[in-house]
Amino acid sequence: MLNVLLLGGPNPAHRPRDVAAHVADHLEESSGVAVTLCEDAGLLETGLIDRYDVILLYLNTKEDRWPASREAALLAAAHGGKGLLVLHAGVLSFRGWQAYTDLIGGWPAPDFYHPPYGPFTVHVDDAVHPITHRLVDFAVRDELYANVQLTPQAHVLAHAKLNGEVQPLLWTVEHPHTRVCTYLLGHDTAALQYPGAATILRRGIAWVAGTL
Repeated sequence: MLNVLLLGGPNPAHRPRDVAAHVADHLEESSGVAVTLCEDAGLLETGLIDRYDVILLYLNTKEDRWPASREAALLAAAHGGKGLLVLHAGVLSFRGWQAYTDLIGGWPAPDFYHPPYGPFTVHVDDAVHPITHRLVDFAVRDELYANVQLTPQAHVLAHAKLNGEVQPLLWTVEHPHTRVCTYLLGHDTAALQYPGAATILRRGIAWVAGTL
């Protein structure tokens, strides 16, 4: 059984506790994984981190940074073999921390923004990759993040379009000892309940864990 550590916490722009609870319930019921919800990222610096196969980040720290020891612990866990899935606002976190940008493969550009919560289409770029295998384009209602820049190592699996411009929604980065998936859907629980969106979440966890 896979053990997933879901790191979240209070945030005025989101309801991360609701999303975390939904994600945990969905993964446990659909995939048979065990999910631990945690709002104290200090756990990364303890031996308890050894219990987990995957770290799922649902954070929105913006410019705030962790203590250097905690940042080093996250990098050590990832590069030591634990899979990492970054969900929605996690891509906005730790701005200016280059090692985090390199790890997850993307960062918000200075002109980052999102239009009001609403409908758009998820376009699948790679229907061969295990996460998006045989998936077809699907419609959702969510926040559409615009002007997220990717590193050269990022492999885009899905995107949306805003005013004719392509906006990446889902990508992976393969490092020598770990896999990372960044998935920008998930402003609320409803956005993750579309069949295609839910499938990506389940497969993303399995893929970063190395079981898919």
